[in-house]
Amino acid sequence: MLDVDRPPVLDDDLVGLYEETFPEEEKIPLENLYRTVGKGGRFMVFSDSGRKVGFCFLYEGREAVFLVYLATFPSMRNKAYGAEILDIVRNEEGGRTVFLVLEPVKGDAGDAMRVRRKGFYLRNGGHDTGGRLLSDEVWFDSIYFGKRIAIGSLQATVFEYERIHRGL
Repeated sequence: MLDVDRPPVLDDDLVGLYEETFPEEEKIPLENLYRTVGKGGRFMVFSDSGRKVGFCFLYEGREAVFLVYLATFPSMRNKAYGAEILDIVRNEEGGRTVFLVLEPVKGDAGDAMRVRRKGFYLRNGGHDTGGRLLSDEVWFDSIYFGKRIAIGSLQATVFEYERIHRGL
C-alpha cells in the first residue's frame, strides 16, 4: 500500500518529474497550481517504503473532481503504481466523478505515447466521455471515473479551476 502525503508545494524531485513528464501545452506555471491549493486544489505525493513513486494534482469542483496531473517516476512505471494511485484517488473522493483531459491523437510522432496514456486510464476503469474539453485554450479528449455526468458540468469544473489558477 502506498503512503500518501499532501504537501502545499512540490519538492525539487517532483518539480523535475512535472517538467519532464508533461508536454509544454499541458503545463501551467507551478505558481498557478500553488495558487489553487486550499481553494479546491491539492497535491497528493505517493511513496512506497520511503521511496517516492510520483504525485497527482486534483481540483475539487462543485460537480466533479478534475485530475489535472498524475505522474510517476520512470523507474516506478510498469509496477502497477499508477493503477494504485488511481484507486486511492477514487476511494478518497467517495464516489464523486473524477475526470481528466488527454491530448488527442494527432497523426504525428507523439501518438504512440498518447494512445498508451489513454489505454492506461481505460484499462483502469476510465470511460471515454465521447467529447472534448477546452483547457487553457487547448482542446483535449476526456475520460471519467465513476458516475457519468454531462460534459458541460465537466467543462464548468475546468473553467472554475482555471479562474482560480489564473488569479481571477
